[in-house]
Amino acid sequence: MRYRAVQACGILIVFLSHAFAQTQVVDELDAKIKSYLEKTLPGWKYERVEPLRNSPDVLVQFWSSANRKVKISVMPYNSVQEAQEVFKNHKRYSLNKEPLDSVGDDAVASGYASSDVAFRKGKYNVYISTTADVESDPDARSLTQAQIFEREKSEMRRWGRELAKQVANALTGP
Repeated sequence: MRYRAVQACGILIVFLSHAFAQTQVVDELDAKIKSYLEKTLPGWKYERVEPLRNSPDVLVQFWSSANRKVKISVMPYNSVQEAQEVFKNHKRYSLNKEPLDSVGDDAVASGYASSDVAFRKGKYNVYISTTADVESDPDARSLTQAQIFEREKSEMRRWGRELAKQVANALTGP
């Protein structure tokens, strides 16, 4: 009986230390990306939120400016190989995907206006989605519905790619 109690305590310690290490990795990623983006996107507002299902091993950040908002989700893996496998499956099931050569080790854009960008950088998989509230832009009243629609697509596409490049650079840095 005593042996099982000691064994259970040992397993609990291993589990808790792994969870703590994962939380620490996510906190370090948050600080690294936040620091980088605050320098490259002056005036943008930062917010970190808890991921769905309260998973401690996923980083979720929102960045916003005026009528634009970008969600960044970063999933760290234990190895590059594990991240590659998960990303390969993501690409397989993405609809209307467009390969991107200029971001990370492997990247695709998909979704509305190809504005959702997913990429892998080393052992990190990153997912970026954007919104653009063009109807709240200062000059929106002078635009036709077609122009609003085109600007919305253009802005979402632009900011998805821009933030993907910035996050990839942040992950590359020290």
